[in-house]
Amino acid sequence: SALELQRELLVQKCKEAGLATSLAHFTALSRTLRSGLLYEDATRRITFINEACCALFGISGPDCLIGMDGRAAAERVQTLFADPARFLCRIERAVTEQVPVNGEEIRLADGRWLEWDYAPVIVDGVCAGHVWSYRDMTERKRAEMALGESEARFRTMADTAPVLIWMSGPGKLCTYFNQGWLDYTGRTMEQELGSGWTEGVHSDDLARCLKTYEEAFDCRKPFRMEYRLRKADGEYGWILDAGTPRWLPNGGFAGYIGSGMEITERIQAEQTLRWSEERLRGIFAAEPECVKVLSPDGILRTMNASGLAMVEADSLEQVQGRPISSLVAPEDWTAFAAFVRRATEEPGVLEFRMIGLKGTQRWMETHAVPFRDEDGSLAVLAVTRDITERKQALLRLAQRESLLRSILAAEPECIKRVAADGTLLQMNEAGLCFIETDSFEEVAGRSVYDLVAPEFLELFRSMHEAVLQGASQQLEFQIVGLKGTRRWMETHAVPLWNPIDHRVEHLAITRDITERKRAEDEQKRLLTE
Repeated sequence: SALELQRELLVQKCKEAGLATSLAHFTALSRTLRSGLLYEDATRRITFINEACCALFGISGPDCLIGMDGRAAAERVQTLFADPARFLCRIERAVTEQVPVNGEEIRLADGRWLEWDYAPVIVDGVCAGHVWSYRDMTERKRAEMALGESEARFRTMADTAPVLIWMSGPGKLCTYFNQGWLDYTGRTMEQELGSGWTEGVHSDDLARCLKTYEEAFDCRKPFRMEYRLRKADGEYGWILDAGTPRWLPNGGFAGYIGSGMEITERIQAEQTLRWSEERLRGIFAAEPECVKVLSPDGILRTMNASGLAMVEADSLEQVQGRPISSLVAPEDWTAFAAFVRRATEEPGVLEFRMIGLKGTQRWMETHAVPFRDEDGSLAVLAVTRDITERKQALLRLAQRESLLRSILAAEPECIKRVAADGTLLQMNEAGLCFIETDSFEEVAGRSVYDLVAPEFLELFRSMHEAVLQGASQQLEFQIVGLKGTRRWMETHAVPLWNPIDHRVEHLAITRDITERKRAEDEQKRLLTE
């Protein structure tokens, strides 16, 4: 009837009005989003694109793409991507498979990174369109890459450190062990992760070890503990383990990081000292190093014969009961006093200068541990060795290094080090003169290629690459100094392994052959005449 027809028309108009309102809301919302949005209908005709999407792809405005076929639009912007063919193929596969895509990453040719999503619009089981969303994730990607590099550097340092390093998460379970730990225990990372590491702790120490760890963990406080850990050969070694809480930049608790070192020798020495005073006297008598016992305030209680010889005493009575600091060089008094105080609580090592009763000065290295004397009183047991020769050797090494630097400064030829990427790392004064500068700071960090005459650049680059591959090279070429002067140079280059940075460098000695080249040219001219 007419009444029913009017009712249906009214309902239809209400639906259209609601749809128009929803579309208006969607359009307004999309303009405020930082994500780029694009909508294609079932025929892949673009019916909507917001300003953010246009900005991401350098499009002047939505009108440039509205009504365009989506495939044509993709081909239009494909050159913006680092791998255009992959981009087009991935878009077509998403449309063909009609499977939602969430957070897939793709790199642009200008170095930016985009994260994109795709969703088919399904109405009554039929695809009615396609929705695309793009977001610039360049900063996040760079942060992730920087974090990855930082973690890689940490793991490299941890794996080469001469200690056992571990980390745990906020749930108390261990998440990382360095290579030193794995080598020490002879187990794999998978075996140690979580609480697997406890399988290697001696059964007599496990409960105490876990109690110390968990109590510190719950209080978020640093801790130290000693326990026996099974080594790769099946024997147990004593470990001094120290852990400290890790905190996130926002103040959140991230877990613990700790390091351990084997102290089996120290533990065994302490046990030996506790077991037998008589054996201690035997050690005192036979030990070729200085063995002494100090009171907590630094008063010498006893010293073996080797120690008496080092301090130039004819008998123990000459030094017993005196402050040990009277035998220490004045410039080391403060450090030595602090060392003795610490040694009453924990083991320590110190290098200091000692002056004997007859005036002889020696460099000494002392290892001290807390100790209970025969009467049960707290004391410090120290084993001290003469390291004078080692110190003198280090001094001679420093003098040789100083001499080498002087030789480099006086060498009339240019001596330089060049990094693999061509960066100038070092150059002596003669070299600086050749390139017309008085200060290395003026060229430090610059590429050596900047100093090579353009017509010789490829030859020099080839020589440099050959050196990095392990070959010795010789080359005649021209340089252009910082003030524009051209010189003929002859360089002899060899590969140099840098043990600090673990890389191959280019080491070269280069001489000025400009006058020789001029003479050769003049000789050729005379011969031709």
